[in-house]
Amino acid sequence: MKKRVLAALLASATVLSVAGCSNNSGSSTTGDSSAADNNSSVADNSSAAGDSSATDSTASDTSTPAADASGLSDDGETLTILAWEENSDVVKMVDFFLKTKGYDETKVKFVGVGAKGENARDGYKQYLLGDDDADLMIFDADWVADYTNDDGATVGYDQIGLTKADFPEAFSYTLSFGTNDAGVFKAASFQATPGGFVYRADLAKEYLGVETPEQMQELVKDWDTFQETGAKIYEASGQKTSIQATEGGLWQVFQSNRTKPWVVDGKLEMDTAEQFYDIAKGMLDNKSLANVPQWDGA
Repeated sequence: MKKRVLAALLASATVLSVAGCSNNSGSSTTGDSSAADNNSSVADNSSAAGDSSATDSTASDTSTPAADASGLSDDGETLTILAWEENSDVVKMVDFFLKTKGYDETKVKFVGVGAKGENARDGYKQYLLGDDDADLMIFDADWVADYTNDDGATVGYDQIGLTKADFPEAFSYTLSFGTNDAGVFKAASFQATPGGFVYRADLAKEYLGVETPEQMQELVKDWDTFQETGAKIYEASGQKTSIQATEGGLWQVFQSNRTKPWVVDGKLEMDTAEQFYDIAKGMLDNKSLANVPQWDGA
């Protein structure tokens, strides 16, 4: 039976992480895990939203400790970080932190489960069914709640002496995101990830006659105009250029702007999802959506 250790939520773009479970064989925790968490704040100078480091604001967490928190231990050996194989962000931040603080790099072990974030979701479940170690777990924002709400896999930061007050520079919504349904603060994010529309200025000028961001904004100001502009670009480029690369990226805009939960009074609430299907289908048909896989290198 693995001993639950802590939850720390490290995020990389769309990635949030929660730290979690250690078994009864050689895991560190307390000192080392908070150190790995601090790495997030030390390394976070490049977030798109300014300083949204893993240091966190708002009032101190007053949630009740998990009932079987007596399973926590600190044998002082190794901090094991569970991530997915392609998550180089966390590796680089921890390396930076270790060098900056002078910690022994042999005291941190990375375990890769699944090639990408979406592949790791089920891989983590299988990993945690075994006896292998996991002190700090890196989670994707889309499924972090699976683990923050699972007291058998993660415990609150208060179990290692941390509260929200220890993260004074974090955006408040990242703290809320790391707080589970029972009000327990289990995860912290090293960044904030606002959305944005990025375009090639030279191609916008060539195909649309656009000279400024303000002019481009007018051509993407609403969904009807966005689709019209996409069709123009595709034709003007000789059917070589699309305005939107991925269906997944298009969906993120709809998902992030939802005003209702998915389930209301026990019933599925589609909200804007049906509009998304119509727009995605139309853009696929006229090739203004290139249909590149969202996380593909292209």
